[in-house]
Order: sequence, then C-alpha cells, then structure tokens
Amino acid sequence: DKLKDEFVSMVSHELRTPLTSIKAYAETLVDMAEEGSVEKEFLNIINEESDRLNRLINDILDLSKIEAGKMEFIYDRADINEAIEKAVKNMFSYAETKNIKIEQVLDYTMEKILFDKDRILQVLLNLINNAIKFTKLGDTIIIRSIKEEDYIKIEIEDHGIGIDKEHIDVIFEKFKQIQNVLTRDVGGTGLGLPIC
Repeated sequence: DKLKDEFVSMVSHELRTPLTSIKAYAETLVDMAEEGSVEKEFLNIINEESDRLNRLINDILDLSKIEAGKMEFIYDRADINEAIEKAVKNMFSYAETKNIKIEQVLDYTMEKILFDKDRILQVLLNLINNAIKFTKLGDTIIIRSIKEEDYIKIEIEDHGIGIDKEHIDVIFEKFKQIQNVLTRDVGGTGLGLPIC
C-alpha cells in the first residue's frame, strides 16, 4: 500500500508538470487565434481535455489519500445551502448545454453546521455531474436540503435510467460502472462515486 501510494503520488506529479505547460501554451494560443477559426476550435478542445485530465489526476490522488486514511478535513461552521448553491452555480453551464434545469428546494430555516466546505462541494459536484450526465435533454434535476431531527439530508433527484438494485454496491467501487449503451456514450472513469 505504501509503495502504491508513493507511485500514485509520483506519477501524478510527473503528469502535472507537462500538463501545466500544455495548458498554459494552449490558453495563450486560444487568445491569439482568430475567432471562429478551426485553430481556435482545436485549441479549445486541447484546453478542455487538459482540464479533464487534471480532474482525473486529482480524483486519483484523492482516492489514494482516502484509502491511506490521509484525507485531511478543514471544518468550518457554515450554511450548507450556500454550498449547494455554489455547486449548482458551478454546474450551470454544463446543465445548460443539455437544456437541463436545476431546481433547488432548500430549507433556509437551518442553522449553520460544522463541515468541510471544499469536500462537501466536491461530493455535490460529483453527484450533480452524474445527475446531469444521465438525465435526458430538456429534463429537470431537483436538489433538496431537508432538516431531519438530528441530521441534515441532501437529495439530488434526476430522471435518468436509474440503477438496478443488484448493481447499487458496484457503483461505489473504484473504476466500476454499470456497462450498458448509455454509460459507454457518456463516459467517465468510475471514480466520482467512490470519492463521494
């Protein structure tokens, strides 16, 4: 396990170094390219794919930290609804590309609670991303915050294909996805839910 952690950490670092240069030069060239040109279109793709690769590296590092019990949490007393609103705002443009509406039904009577804002945001972004990914064009996703007696519940409701009961445990395993036509079309690494 120690060797694996060191390897993951080293490989992640080695991947980040060239990726940082690729991204920096791609961004510079995007600014210089003529609007509407094929060059600009290709450079935008390089830029987006660099971001995607960076997210993948972060996911692998996070998963490695979780497994090693080295994930650090920074607790702060804050409003959980603000975290939900921020996550929705971050995912708005992705939802818009699929003409998907995100409806928020939030309980604003809740007091501030102690949680790690960055980690909760990471979980919310992964869950909202999945909901958008598997929801049909033009549909609605609903996010709720509900105050129960001794805990707060956050629900994300989508109208995607759903998951058969026998597959529910599998989706929380690393690199596992329920293989069917839809998951092949939408892609993904199978790391989002294990991190959640």
